[in-house]
Amino acid sequence: LEVNYPADFPEPAVAGKTVRYHLKLNRIQQKTLPGLEDAAITETLGTTTAAEARQWMAERLRAERLHEARHTVEEKAIGELMQQAQFEVPRALVDQRIEDKIERNLRGLAQQGVNLRKLEVDWSKLRDRHQPDAEREVRAGLLLDKLAEREHLAATEADVEEEIRRAAVELRQSPDVVRARLKDNGARERIEARIRQEKAMNWLLDSATEGGFSRAAAVKEQNNA
Repeated sequence: LEVNYPADFPEPAVAGKTVRYHLKLNRIQQKTLPGLEDAAITETLGTTTAAEARQWMAERLRAERLHEARHTVEEKAIGELMQQAQFEVPRALVDQRIEDKIERNLRGLAQQGVNLRKLEVDWSKLRDRHQPDAEREVRAGLLLDKLAEREHLAATEADVEEEIRRAAVELRQSPDVVRARLKDNGARERIEARIRQEKAMNWLLDSATEGGFSRAAAVKEQNNA
């Protein structure tokens, strides 16, 4: 095999030269994909037949498309809402959001086994990099809070208990332990605020899509039942 390298090739040893390579074919392989009834696939998906596997994959694809569509509409709706409501964002809230982002990043690195004490970080530049996203998130949160207040959307006790149940499953702890932790550092208030904002966002999306996302969510919940 002859390869002609141009004069400006980044490797000086071969730039402007013709190099002949000798290749040796050791073997030819053909990739064989496992069938949908393969034990590894059925164990991973929790299915027993090819039809069940196809149904699982179809539902997964539908869920991914719905998630992507929701994210796109959310960004557009929030963007339009922020264009209509220009106001100064409290610096203290932005700073707190930046610190929350950095803390989450550091926690993720620590979970991956990174020694945080050996990190060489320009904290000032890191905070500056997070500034635009943090300001946008705070602004969006304040607008959603105002919308929730206007539409009388609130976090009910049942909503909070559902969040506690989910957290207990994720953390592999009992609901009572999670519930007790909510009494510290305003954790319950943050959960209630997030629920209010989620309800406000759902209201906003349904207004933009004439109830389309609520219907899609209901179908998804029915399929998962």
